[in-house]
Amino acid sequence: MALSASSAALHETAYRLRWWNPPFRGTAFVTSLFPCPRRAFASCKVVQDEHQDNNELFEYTSGRWIPNESLRTAERRMPFNVSELKKVAAKALNKPVEDVDMLRKVAEGGFNRILEVTMNDGASILARLPYPLTVPRRLAVASEVATPDFLRANRIPVPQVSAYSTGKNAVSAEYMLMEKMPGKPLSSVWVHLTDDERFKILHQIVTMEAKLFAMELPASGSIYYSYDLPPTMPRIDIPGFDNGLCIGPYAHSVWWYGERIDLDIDRGPHTNPRLVLRSFANKELTWIHAHGRPRYPFDREYMDSFDHKKQDPQEHASSLRDYLSLIPYLVPADSTAHTPTLRHPDLSPNNILITDDLIIAGFIDWQHAMVLPAWLTAGIPPAFENYADEGSRGLQIPKLPDDLRSMDKTLRAKAEE
Repeated sequence: MALSASSAALHETAYRLRWWNPPFRGTAFVTSLFPCPRRAFASCKVVQDEHQDNNELFEYTSGRWIPNESLRTAERRMPFNVSELKKVAAKALNKPVEDVDMLRKVAEGGFNRILEVTMNDGASILARLPYPLTVPRRLAVASEVATPDFLRANRIPVPQVSAYSTGKNAVSAEYMLMEKMPGKPLSSVWVHLTDDERFKILHQIVTMEAKLFAMELPASGSIYYSYDLPPTMPRIDIPGFDNGLCIGPYAHSVWWYGERIDLDIDRGPHTNPRLVLRSFANKELTWIHAHGRPRYPFDREYMDSFDHKKQDPQEHASSLRDYLSLIPYLVPADSTAHTPTLRHPDLSPNNILITDDLIIAGFIDWQHAMVLPAWLTAGIPPAFENYADEGSRGLQIPKLPDDLRSMDKTLRAKAEE
């Protein structure tokens, strides 16, 4: 039976992805136009506050740094009021705080610490607290609350958020309380799966991606509830939602890290794709004007190219101005490529939960998600890219074998799959 155009596209994409192999990478899926501090995921040992000092809950305990360790650990030190966190967690579960049995740290990532609060009847909830280094902390939390709600309305499995706070509170930290979804990370089982089992999972991932590309959004930016944004911050309502969902400024850290958080610049939302490209360059030009000084290249791989010498910021500014002049020629003529599109910011195996029968239970970690013009979000996420196959790298469409008609039913079905 012939496949529909959409089904054929899903099969082609899943076919290109099915030979993906580890090692797994936690690199954020961000177009190269938006370089930024790297994202990472690291699980950590379980720490129970009943049996160990609370400082273990506040400190980063998942690894060490060779250079600047005191600075790196300070960036991730997150004191909070343990008793108050238990109270808000118990309230979210409709339980008295006296029913709290245990609070433990279950994971530490590049921007957040994940804690689990368990009640004496076994019910539990996850608390996600951003590190001090996370920017923009309040907007990042607000967007990560609104984005899953938007996705759930479009039938994409994501965690349900029960409570959150983006400002001053009794916990003494921004936080988000969310359900603990069933399933286990895809990364824990991938190497043990057969090709058919991998195809089953990848088809579900591609189906989710197809849903994302079909969603109608009014502008580029990030998703929020309007009431979580300061009154003076620009926003554009998302049609079809009467609960205040809107597109506001970009929540990704690339727009806010370092001194950039204090810049008075245009961070969206944008309805014109040229403005998306222009605002990024103008952000960097504003930063250079305010804070530019000779520096070594941020990425070490560029050190040889610049003879291990500090670079004049005006050279970078000149390159940005040249880039601005090219923007009219960079935007595709096809208007469908301008469509505001949401994709997962870090679609890696650690952020995909699956059941024992290989059904995807949920996609987690939507922090810093951005809506961008479709052509800027296009591409296979790095964790699923097949670098070993020339056809996959060239996005070649698979072809049916010439002797398809002469094959028996089993081989033919396999070839068509």
